[in-house]
Amino acid sequence: MTIYILVEGDTEVHALPQLLKGLYTSRRLRRPLPLHGAKFLPRVGKAAAAILAKRLDDHVFACPDVAPNASYENTRLAYRDCAELQAVLTREVKRELGARLAPNRVNQAIERFHPHPFCHDFEVLYLASSERLSSYLGTTANITKHYNHSRPEEQNLLKYPKTIVRFLFRHFAGRNYNDVDDSRSFFAPVTEDHLAAITRRCPRFAGLVEALRKLVAT
Repeated sequence: MTIYILVEGDTEVHALPQLLKGLYTSRRLRRPLPLHGAKFLPRVGKAAAAILAKRLDDHVFACPDVAPNASYENTRLAYRDCAELQAVLTREVKRELGARLAPNRVNQAIERFHPHPFCHDFEVLYLASSERLSSYLGTTANITKHYNHSRPEEQNLLKYPKTIVRFLFRHFAGRNYNDVDDSRSFFAPVTEDHLAAITRRCPRFAGLVEALRKLVAT
């Protein structure tokens, strides 16, 4: 069995193996595969179906950002929240599987597809790491007054985590946030205690971590 994670870009490619380094000691879990931002939803069906239809014991996780979603309005890919995005992801993969497999095999294959969007985007994990973020920004100020610290996944599509992180970097560090370079540095190394703190504050991300742990352990 091999486990694949489809993500939007290089930020997740570099950061997730550091965040989940305990799981990446298993040869079952592959390095995340990027589908490049706004192209994720149009590509995810074919990308996931190609894997699931090839080997009957492989699993695919899909982890796009919920925000922003405006570019998908008035299309078959439209969604308003995390739950609707999960449904869109499943529908797109199932549609592509139907073009490759017999109906009875489609139902078996879709059970090995796991939609776990970031709510609202990957940068929510920065907001769940407030003490570490303050130190990284070089400030002793209370940065948590600028966002929902206890429930960082409960931001909204008008002020989602990446916009908040960009503001915090400019305001407290006096520079722009570089998603790839800063994520590579910020999440290395990550201890199990830090990961536990993130999952306590981010239940949707915790669901991804728990699902991966169960599969890796089988």
